[in-house]
Amino acid sequence: MNSNYNIFNNIYSKKISFWKLNISGWFLFGVVWAILYSPADFFASDVLKVFISNFIIPLAITSLLRYLFKQVSLNRFSLAFSITIITTAALVSSVLWYLSDTLFTLLYYDYPISAISQITINSFAKRVTGIFILLALWCASYFIINLFYRWKIEREDKERALYNALKAKMEALKNQINPHFLFNSLNSISAMVDEDPSRAQLIIYELASFLRYTLTYKESSRIELKKEISFIKHYIYIQSIRFEHNLEFFINIDPRTETLMVPPAILYPIVENAVKHGMETSELPLKVYITSFYDKDRITISVKNSGKWVDSIPENSSGTNTGITNVKERLNCEYDNKCSFEIISTDEFVDINLVFFK
Repeated sequence: MNSNYNIFNNIYSKKISFWKLNISGWFLFGVVWAILYSPADFFASDVLKVFISNFIIPLAITSLLRYLFKQVSLNRFSLAFSITIITTAALVSSVLWYLSDTLFTLLYYDYPISAISQITINSFAKRVTGIFILLALWCASYFIINLFYRWKIEREDKERALYNALKAKMEALKNQINPHFLFNSLNSISAMVDEDPSRAQLIIYELASFLRYTLTYKESSRIELKKEISFIKHYIYIQSIRFEHNLEFFINIDPRTETLMVPPAILYPIVENAVKHGMETSELPLKVYITSFYDKDRITISVKNSGKWVDSIPENSSGTNTGITNVKERLNCEYDNKCSFEIISTDEFVDINLVFFK
């Protein structure tokens, strides 16, 4: 089954060229014809005749048909007109095959040319009809294979264009992360450089670790959740230094979810959003919970904070308003309908869930 599928696939991907397919097909036809229709008194000298009549002649004629079809470019015409051209070409080719075979037979066996007069209309019509059916099947096979090949090429071109567009979009979204994080982190460093240089130095160290992570996984489309959590801890440490006792983080990751493959830095904008807006809307200390849950058909990652949902960013805010939108766009690109983005908001907390369906 797999072998037949591979041959079928190779034909439509044109790994098997026209010449290989045409030559092998007519060679097989000649062998089958010799086995089934050779007379009982078949001699070795008849091998060449059978070879030429049932291999060389049809091979030459179908090669001419292919040349004709390529020159005419039937896709420019209506279906009815194309069928008329194909039928006419097959009929003319049938007569040409018959005449070529008859003339060669006379010459090969040294019959007089006058023997042609013994050919009856019925025998002529019967033989030409048989050849016509054979060539019509060849034409149908030729155009079906070419149509499928053209369809395959068009499909691959569309898929390649969509992939390139998606890849470019993903790269743009991923490249937004570093400037976004730098913008907020540098604000934090700037605020405490004069006030507490040692704490600012710690933030710079964690910032370097963060950027090292983004460089390490820049070319990766997905990483394990446990590595993503390790990455998020750099951000948590920076914010813990900045806000001290006014910020509390709680992380509870189900071990069964640690191998889940997620886009790199997908949680950072959510956690950053929870801290920034939570600090503006929550009673202190702000509490942020990062958890994961395993279910039989889904894995849920939750980022919950004790604050209120903020729909818009004030003009005087230091945020860039790209974080959550970035996450949604990346999830749509990566997972299509196999992942959902959920926001649960009350007066007491905001809970953002990423649900990955198996």
